[in-house]
Amino acid sequence: MRAMLSAVLLAALGAGRGLAQDVIADIAQSADRDLKAAMTELTSARGKIDAEKLPLAQRLSRAEATLLDAKKRSEEAARSRDTKNLDLTNARALLKVKQQEAAYVRSLLEEYFRNFEQSVTVAEAPLYRASLQRAIQAPENINVAPVDRLKSQLDFVRTTVDRVFRARGGVSFEGQAVDMSGNVKKGKFVVVGPVAVFGATDGSAAGVVTKRKPSNEPAVVPLPKSDMTQAIQKLTAEGAGLLPVDPTLGGALNRLLHDNSVTYYFKKGGPIMWPILLCFIAALAVVVERLLFLQSERHRRNPRIVATFFEEVAKGATEAALRIAQDSKDFIARALGYAIEHRDVSYEEALHKAISTEMQRYQRGTVVLDTVITAAPLLGLLGTVTGMMASFGLLGENELGAPTAITGGIAEALIATACGLGVAILCLFPYNYVNRCCEIARHELEDAGARLSLLLKRIGDGRDARPEVASFAGK
Repeated sequence: MRAMLSAVLLAALGAGRGLAQDVIADIAQSADRDLKAAMTELTSARGKIDAEKLPLAQRLSRAEATLLDAKKRSEEAARSRDTKNLDLTNARALLKVKQQEAAYVRSLLEEYFRNFEQSVTVAEAPLYRASLQRAIQAPENINVAPVDRLKSQLDFVRTTVDRVFRARGGVSFEGQAVDMSGNVKKGKFVVVGPVAVFGATDGSAAGVVTKRKPSNEPAVVPLPKSDMTQAIQKLTAEGAGLLPVDPTLGGALNRLLHDNSVTYYFKKGGPIMWPILLCFIAALAVVVERLLFLQSERHRRNPRIVATFFEEVAKGATEAALRIAQDSKDFIARALGYAIEHRDVSYEEALHKAISTEMQRYQRGTVVLDTVITAAPLLGLLGTVTGMMASFGLLGENELGAPTAITGGIAEALIATACGLGVAILCLFPYNYVNRCCEIARHELEDAGARLSLLLKRIGDGRDARPEVASFAGK
């Protein structure tokens, strides 16, 4: 029985082993087929990849080249933009400067036109009135380009410059003027510098041309002597010759001689000029005295005497050193001799007193300069206030008909201020120079005193002498 079961089991195992082998073989064949198919597919995919790789690389290279080119153009555009921004900033700054220059030129031209209108003679005014008005009104004409506006103004400037060259030896032209009776006369004008004369064609009027308010027409004022009138009539008729008379009757020469003198400005400065003058005289006296004093002290200095003095002190011969100091005119030797002479009481106090005495000599009068430097500008400022008060007082009284009286107060203010500042500035330089000389003298005295103190201490004759005497003497 057991043998039979064993045989059956063995037979089953053999049949199963064969079946398993067949299954495994089938699986192996299937896997081999799949592997071959996968390898074939992989080979095909690799071929496709290799086929597509080169075009993609070329496209990538072209894209990179395009990107680099675009980046380069972008950088160039950025640089161009920055350059243009800088140029734009510079152009705006230049435009602003040019606008300022144009505004300055316009203001100069406006001032020139105003001055010309006020300075031109009443005889010439009708000749330039129309062109002057066009030049003044040119900036307001918005229908004309700015360049053309400026050109029209410059044309008038050229005209006025030509007038100056033409009027160097006198210029004549025809016109009309009003005589003393109010009649309009035709004739000829002759302009010589700032003076204009007129002679009527019929010989009925001749004289100096002036302006008579409220009319703007030139008026003829005859001169007191008949021969002068005849000479003017001849000059205007012939258009050549010499002006036979000074129409200002000496006033121009008198104004030239006196308006720019020191006395004129002193009087125009007002009452405050007297205190300023006194300050200047006091300061000038102190400056002269101090300069003479410093020059004298410079000649009295004798470094050899001071050296001999120290040599005697170093030897212990203080009495000999004292005699040398007493016979010397050198202020250092004199101060050191005084300190040795009173060393029994207190060398330190004696040296301090000697230095103080010498410094008082050096500093004498400096307080006057200091006071003048401070007071002179204040006096000038006071003159400014009083002058402006006078001007505004006239305005309050409605005295606008007397412009010279109003401007006189302003002139007084400016002159007083200028003189006060001038005196202070003139005194400042000698004041600083004197102070510097005083500091040098003080330093020399303190240095010599410290040296003498050390020598006396070394030889044992210093009593209470101490090296720190220099710091005490400098207080």
